[in-house]
Amino acid sequence: VSARSHERDKVMALDNGADDYITKPFGTEEMLARIRAALRRRAEFDASRPRADVLDLGGVKVNLSMLTVSGEGMDEVITRSEAQLLNLLSSERGRFYSADEIFSALHGDGYVGGDSSLRTLVSRLKVKLGRKGALILNDRARGYALARM
Repeated sequence: VSARSHERDKVMALDNGADDYITKPFGTEEMLARIRAALRRRAEFDASRPRADVLDLGGVKVNLSMLTVSGEGMDEVITRSEAQLLNLLSSERGRFYSADEIFSALHGDGYVGGDSSLRTLVSRLKVKLGRKGALILNDRARGYALARM
């Protein structure tokens, strides 16, 4: 919740890992609806998680429940959005997911996100994964995929 209502403030917050953004003044019903939507997204994410909470990216371990990356001298923290993105990409390695599919998986149907926010999310995740960030593939026509190992 913020008094800052400029679009750039909202975009910056969402690009930096916020799940939602609401400006003051706001109505109680809107706030409750946003909380319910966040809980639905969380339930959908939990239901779609792989059996293992830890992804092994060839020496780098990503703990999806603890939101950590470790190995090869790294000890990083990832955001829930970054974990959700990795979870989606790892569910079918080698398959390219469009921006619409990714936004739908991360935020629910009907969410309209910008390409720049997705590029920022992927870019920050790649940095946190170090050399293993190269496993996240991008094809302008098809979207993003996690390379098969």
